Amino acid sequence: MVEYTYNIVPIPFSPLPQSHVDKHASLRLLALRTNPECFSSTLENESRLSPEQWRGRIDTEDRVTFIAWVGLVTVLTPEFLQERWDNLPRKFRKFAMQSGKPAHVLVSMWVHLEHRHKGLGRLLISQAVDWVKNRVEKSGVEDKRGDVVLEVFKQNTGAIVLYRAMGFEDIEEVPPSIWMGRKIA
Repeated sequence: MVEYTYNIVPIPFSPLPQSHVDKHASLRLLALRTNPECFSSTLENESRLSPEQWRGRIDTEDRVTFIAWVGLVTVLTPEFLQERWDNLPRKFRKFAMQSGKPAHVLVSMWVHLEHRHKGLGRLLISQAVDWVKNRVEKSGVEDKRGDVVLEVFKQNTGAIVLYRAMGFEDIEEVPPSIWMGRKIA
């Protein structure tokens, strides 16, 4: 049996090389091409993004993307959500406020087909959750904003099993999705 090890890089970091931006864009487009049913965005829409728009997606302080070059997940911070609140879909706003305050939201989780069932998804989610824990602990504010929520399409049973195994609980089914969450603090 082959044992896999993955080097997961949190982005942003400074300075962020253009090669990392380009690799992120290629991986995201591959994810949309390979599993379009798992995303709310489309290959057609994201294929039109300029290099500056791709950089703007990952070279920012209000979200972090954990990337292993064959898989990725992004964490949207409460600050990211608050800045864009009026433009977010209603169901997104509802679940991002599940506990009465903005949560961290996991989006764009994807692992390349050849690397599924090898532990990478678990590593990506673990790193994302650990990042939120560290961020919440360092915040020094009374409102710890310790919830993490995500949306997963119901037909993505492998992801649902993974999320439940990692402590996420079903919040509500909103066809075609299930919203899930877990407390951090």
